Amino acid sequence: MLNKTLVVGLFKNMTDADRVVSDLEAARFSRDSIKIVDAHEMETHEQLAGHKRGWFRRLFSAEEPIDETVYDVEQYSDWVRKGGVLVVAKTDESSADRAVEIMKSRSAAEATPITHGRRMTDMRTEPLHAMPKATTVTGPQYEQTIPVLEEELRVGKRQVQRKSVRVVSHVVEKPVEESINLHDEKVIVERHPVDRIATDSDLRAFHDSTVEMTETIEEPVVSKEAHVKEEVTVSKKITEHQEKIRDSIRSTEVEIKDLETGRPWESEFRRHFNSRYGKLGKSYSDYSPAYELGSTLASDERYRNRDWNSVESEARRQWEAKRSGDWNDFRDAIRQAWDTIRGRRAA
Repeated sequence: MLNKTLVVGLFKNMTDADRVVSDLEAARFSRDSIKIVDAHEMETHEQLAGHKRGWFRRLFSAEEPIDETVYDVEQYSDWVRKGGVLVVAKTDESSADRAVEIMKSRSAAEATPITHGRRMTDMRTEPLHAMPKATTVTGPQYEQTIPVLEEELRVGKRQVQRKSVRVVSHVVEKPVEESINLHDEKVIVERHPVDRIATDSDLRAFHDSTVEMTETIEEPVVSKEAHVKEEVTVSKKITEHQEKIRDSIRSTEVEIKDLETGRPWESEFRRHFNSRYGKLGKSYSDYSPAYELGSTLASDERYRNRDWNSVESEARRQWEAKRSGDWNDFRDAIRQAWDTIRGRRAA
C-alpha cells in the first residue's frame, strides 16, 4: 500500500486557492482529498477540537494518527489568521511532486509534501516571513500573459483536375451503293426472203464483200474522291464564377472580473455552511462543490423559467456523475445556492 502524503500549500488569497484547486482537479486529484482552509474553516475546526493546534488534525479522517509535531501548524495558523489561505492535498507519494508543481504555478508562498510524519523536499518559493499583513491581503508580484487569439479566414484557389476529354479518330468502312445506266450493244443478223427484180444498186453490189459490225457495252468505272464533311475542334473554354465560402473562425474572448467581488454570495454560502454543517465536523471545502453546482444551475439560461422541483433531478444527475459524495448529504447546500442566486437575480 502506498504511503499517503499531505501536500500543504500557502496562498495569499482565496482567488489563488480556488484556482489551484481547479488545477488539481484537472490533474485528476480527487476533490474529496483537497481541503481549503481560511480563517472561518480554521476557527470552526479549533472549536470542534477544543484547542488551537487540533484544527489541522481534523482536516482528514486519516486511518492512522497525524503527528502534528512535524508540521508547521503554528506558522500555518499565523498565516491563515493574517488573511492567507491554506490548500492541503492528500495524495500518494508518487503524485506529491506533481501537486507541488501545480501549487508553485499558482504562486504558493510554500508548498511542502509530508509523508507519514516524514517531511519530503521543501519546495518554498518565498520565505514564510513574507506573510500577508493583518489588514491587507495582496497577491504576489508576477505577470502572466494570456494570448488573445483570433483565426483569420484566408481563401485561396488551386487547380483541381476534374475530367479529361480525348478525341480519337478512326478510319472505318461502310457499304454504299449507287445506281448507273449502262448501254449494251448487240449485232443482230436477220435474213428476210425477197422476190424482186435486181436493181442497179443490187447489181453493183453483186461481187464478193465483207461486212463487219462490232458490238460494244458499257461497264461501270469506280473511283473514290475524299471530301471533308466535318471538322472537330478540341479546345478549352475558360469561364469565371463567384462562389461564397462559408466557415467558422475561433477567437479568444477574455472576461475580466474581480473574483472576490464577482462572487458576493460566497459569504452567504459560508454562513449557511456554519449554521447547517459547522457542528458536524465538516469543512467548507467539503461542501463548496455543492454550492458551486447550485449557483451554476441557477445562472444557466436553460433553467431561467424553471423552479427547483423541475431541475432537482438534473442537479442530482450532474452531482452523481462528477462527485463521490451522497446526494442526500449535499442536497440542501445545492438547493441553498440555487435559492440564493435566484433571489439575487429576481432582485
